[in-house]
Formats: sequence, C-alpha cells, structure tokens
Amino acid sequence: MCTALAVAFEAASGQQPMGPGGFSLPGLNLQGFAGDGNNICLSMSVASQQDTRTYFLVNKIAVYRTDATTATLYELNGALPGVMDTRENSFQIDVSQLPSYAGQPRQVSVDELYRVMRPDVSTLFLRFVTGPASMQGAQAVFSVTAIDVIAPDGGMQTFTMSQPVSLVYDQSTSRIYTVGFSQMYRFFDTYITNVQNNYYTSVTYNIYVIGTVPVTPAIVYPVLTPIVIPAPFPIYYPVPFPVPFPTTKPPVTPTPAPTGTPVPTVTATPSPTVTATPGPTVTATPSPTVTGMPTVTVTPKPTGTLIPTTIPGITGRPTIGLPTATMKPTVMPTTIPGITGRPTIGLPTATMKPTVMPTTIPGITGRPTIGLPTATLKPTIAPTTIPGITGRPTIGIPTGVVMPTEKPILQPTARPIAEPGFLGPQTPPSQGGIIGNR
Repeated sequence: MCTALAVAFEAASGQQPMGPGGFSLPGLNLQGFAGDGNNICLSMSVASQQDTRTYFLVNKIAVYRTDATTATLYELNGALPGVMDTRENSFQIDVSQLPSYAGQPRQVSVDELYRVMRPDVSTLFLRFVTGPASMQGAQAVFSVTAIDVIAPDGGMQTFTMSQPVSLVYDQSTSRIYTVGFSQMYRFFDTYITNVQNNYYTSVTYNIYVIGTVPVTPAIVYPVLTPIVIPAPFPIYYPVPFPVPFPTTKPPVTPTPAPTGTPVPTVTATPSPTVTATPGPTVTATPSPTVTGMPTVTVTPKPTGTLIPTTIPGITGRPTIGLPTATMKPTVMPTTIPGITGRPTIGLPTATMKPTVMPTTIPGITGRPTIGLPTATLKPTIAPTTIPGITGRPTIGIPTGVVMPTEKPILQPTARPIAEPGFLGPQTPPSQGGIIGNR
C-alpha cells in the first residue's frame, strides 16, 4: 500500500518514474517509490465508529524498497481522512489535500520508523507489502501480498493473502482503494475496545510478532466508488495531531465497540500454579430415626340386621334403628295386650327430639300428652298405671347426668273400670236422703 500511495502521489504531481526502477504518480510530488516492489507505511488514528463504518485519519506516510535500510518519510501538515466499511469490504483514503499537506521528506532508518510512526498511544502503524506496480490509464495498481499492523504495545499482527489483492490509486476521484476482510475488522474492533478502556498507557518500541493470519479475501480488486466522508468529520477518540478541516463530536453515542475485557497483544506470562488448601471435613450429624407411625384402631360398625324382640299377641311392626350419629331410627314401644293406640317413642339422643305417648290402661279413655323434659338429652318416660287406681300418677325421672323436669302439657283423667254392681255416681233426690248400694 505504501508503494501504491507513493505511486499515487507521484501520479498526482505529474512526475515520471524516478531513477532505475523508480515510479512516480501524476499530480503527487512524492519520492521513494519503486516499480518492482515497495513497503508503504501509514501512521493512522481511529477517529470514530458508526454502524458498519470506521473513520480514521492519516498524518504520516513513509515508503521504502523491500531490501532498503532507510525510508522516505513524509510528515504531513494536516490529516487525510479515511473510511473502512465492513459492508462494502472497502478501505479508502481521500488524498485530495495531499499536495498541500506534504512538505519536504526526510530519510530515516527502517528501524526508526517503528518509533516515528507511533508517537502516541492513539496511533497504529499500518504497512502494506506490495509487489510490482503498473499503470492502467489514470490508475496506479499495486499487488498486496501481506499487511502488518503494529499496536501501541508493540504487538504486530501479520495478515498474509492467499492471493494478492489490489491497491489502487485513482486520479479521477483522488482516492486510494483496497479491499477489506473480516480478520482486519476484528483487529480494529479489539483495538477500539482497548482505547475505550484506556488499556494503552504507553508506547512500547520493542516489536514482537503476535501471529500470522492467512486471509482469503472475498474480492481481490476493490470497487472504485468513493464512500462519502461526512463533513464535519466525526471524531470520538483522541488524535495526537491537528485536523485542518471542520470536525464534530456528535451528541449521540457512537456505535459501541465489541464488549469484553481489553485483549492485550502481548503473550501473557503464565501465572504460578496455586494449589487450593483443602478445608476441614464436616461430617453431617444424622437426624434421629423415627420408626413407624402411631396405630389408630377403628371400631368397626356393627353389621347385620337387628330384629326386635316381640311379645306374643302384640301386633304391629316395630322398627328399631341403630343409635348412630348419621342415622335417625324410629323405635316402637312394647305394647300390652288389650291396649289400643300407637304411641311413638323417640330415642334419647342430643340430635333428635322424639315424641313419647304414655302407656294407657284398658278402659281408660282420653289421650294425655306428656311434655318432654328440657335438657341436652330429652327422653320421656311414660308412667305405668295399675288398673283400679285413680289419681295422677307420678312420672319418675331417670337418674343420670341430665336432670329433666317433667311438665305435662295435659293432665290425663284416668277412669277406672267399674266393679260389678257399681252404678257409678248417683244424683241425690231433691227431697234429700241417701241412696245406698244394692
């Protein structure tokens, strides 16, 4: 690329090739280029990054033959803007102001170039290793076989081409073009990340090789269409030289560089191996063993059918229910022969309120009603009467937890059966006197 730049410079200046094997570019008054092979070097600083484009500035150019020990150095009075577009696979430099920026060149040793071309931590050293140059009308074409990039910390990354790519100076557009490739884009992304994280603190002049990366470019000849360089020129990162054209620092945040920890270009020194000290062994205390669960014995429900005991001569079909909380049986009382009626006796449970009919004596009419004693359990006990005994029988209270009070609603009248020859009550005659029994 250095040769291409020199050829472009001489072509712009209208000079002819200089000396044996020399090469000049019309319109560019530059020296040091040869037609059989050159190393073209640039001192460049990345200015900003937006979307797929990276903008940069060039303020030093050097060129020397492949076998030379000295180089021709041009220190420019201004900076040349350039752009690298990953979508277009293009690398371009605008050299329209080069004739006014280039002063008198000076000769420096090739070894001194690594220091001169990297005066600050914000500059990169970019070198294009080219073969023979040729002129094609108003275009100077150089074949590039390798590209070297040296970072501020001294690490050099070399990209070798599987086949030469073209570096073209086009006089009609005042641009220098070459092709881009993904490996170079990644290198620039890493460099920008390191700049943003202030990784580079000083310039290292001892150069060492990081590695050699083989490259198979997508294209070998660049598209000669100029990419518009914005004006004012966006500068997001510091540059170590004055810029003679309008610049701007846009208020928007620039396209972020790849995230991650800064990647140094030096080979890392292996760290000492640290053996971890084992900690104390902790034995877990076993929990007490619980054997089994308490056994709950369930009393089975009675099975089968309960048949009430009947008395001969007593008709009817009494039904005896089971005294359970989920059943409501009806109990028929035991009747005495000759006594009519169907009294109903309830069960003395807390959830049932039975109606009790007293036991009657044959020959006694009426239907007395006996009230229920008030308590949690409300059983009613019917009195037993004896034939021939008049009066008001007393109903006993069953002994137990509940002491009910009997309060009959109706007072039954017991009429005893008349003895033979007894005529019943007699009405006394009006004249008085007593009628005896006969």
